[in-house]
Amino acid sequence: MTVRDAIKAYAGSVNEHRNELFFPLIAEDCVYFSRGKERARGKEAICAILHDISDHWEDTYIHVWPAEITESGNASYAAGEPCAVVAMMDEYSCAGFFTMALNEEGQVGTMDFSVDSSVRFKVDGAEETAFSHTHFPKDAADALVIRAVGKGVFARDEYLGLHYVETDVGIELTRELFNYIEKYVFEDFNNKMFNAAAYMFAIGMAYDFYRRTGVLLFRFDAPAADERDVPKVPDEYTAWIREGYETGKDLFTAYLEYKDNRGNDGTDYDRELRNSFIALFNMGTIKADRDIDRGLLNTELEDTIAPRLARVGPDGTMLESIGPLDFIPEILSISSEVASEMYAKLKEFGESRLYTCENIVRNTLVFCAYAGIGAVLLWKENGKKLPEGNIVEILCRPRGLYYMDEHVHDRLGMPYETEEAQALAKHLFLLRDVLMEVLRRGGFDPIEMNENFKGMYDYGMVWAMEHLGIKHHAGGTGE
Repeated sequence: MTVRDAIKAYAGSVNEHRNELFFPLIAEDCVYFSRGKERARGKEAICAILHDISDHWEDTYIHVWPAEITESGNASYAAGEPCAVVAMMDEYSCAGFFTMALNEEGQVGTMDFSVDSSVRFKVDGAEETAFSHTHFPKDAADALVIRAVGKGVFARDEYLGLHYVETDVGIELTRELFNYIEKYVFEDFNNKMFNAAAYMFAIGMAYDFYRRTGVLLFRFDAPAADERDVPKVPDEYTAWIREGYETGKDLFTAYLEYKDNRGNDGTDYDRELRNSFIALFNMGTIKADRDIDRGLLNTELEDTIAPRLARVGPDGTMLESIGPLDFIPEILSISSEVASEMYAKLKEFGESRLYTCENIVRNTLVFCAYAGIGAVLLWKENGKKLPEGNIVEILCRPRGLYYMDEHVHDRLGMPYETEEAQALAKHLFLLRDVLMEVLRRGGFDPIEMNENFKGMYDYGMVWAMEHLGIKHHAGGTGE
């Protein structure tokens, strides 16, 4: 018998609930270690422990996969060594892993259960299963992410959405939540934690939705709580938010399992809990971003609007080529922020001068394109990095809001009065008119307007990149 044979026998005994597959292989003087400490000595004691564990998990999911260690930061575990990966609750919950050693008679002389996060392993047959683990989680937030990847909330390798932006909002919300809990929550703590975790994931979704569309799905602040009116979600998004709520609750079990598996080893679980809530918020934003990219909104998205605009014009296009959406990630990531800011400023400016709604929207479309051009100029002039601060404010500062376009032309080295500048302006006006027809048919729906504003911003970005000779790749950084 080899160690691999023993590992496979142990896996079979757990998966098939047949102790007789493994118990006869245990040596009379076998020693069982768990998390670095001796837990039992002798075959009888070890069989009793394994039997108790089996009884405990009899009506609950538990599975064991034969695996092999691929790398290790612990000298006790060598690369190439076989191990048995244990999962509880579902295949996305890694409870740890067993290694074994045989004595001179070929029986199992030691069993070592570990939750060492420096060890990486590959599960036999993982390609044919839904198993997603490669290691025991390095912390509770990692445990939640592994569970989310396994559940299909994110892709295995690339789980960020195209427009995902890192934010500290989750940190601030978690701080406020725990301050509230410390003051007011005294009983049913675990139940409240589950609900709070579920809401945190849903809030992350709502935050990204607002950032992408400018539409607030529900209020979640102190005044709203005092009014006992949260969360109240528009009917068309109720099922989506409810799904997110249930997802957050399910993911939170990964924190509890991680805590149980680590045991009382000095881990700061208060910090781990806080970081788990931050992770839940961030994962909610990622899910929303991916869902929007995949068609959650019943409208054309900016990512298809910009390439379509490239084909508009008397000669077919003013651009030589444009891919599905070639971009500078740093600039694309603020498209929603710039579009919302530009519309708000031009709306305030226009209403003070009694402009019609259509005129305000027309101006916003063109100015968003100039903002995209200006953002690329600022990025290039600042050493291929956007300057700190509000991009719209930076572009408006020299000449004011209404002459921002002229300022952008000057930065381009293309004064507004020149023939080249007038050709660009005429082209942008044509694109504006094309999109205005689309918006009129849709009744100037707020989300549709926002996507078109962003589409013009994206177009301005791509136009400036080609004009300035900036090489680019979708998902990469301009050079």
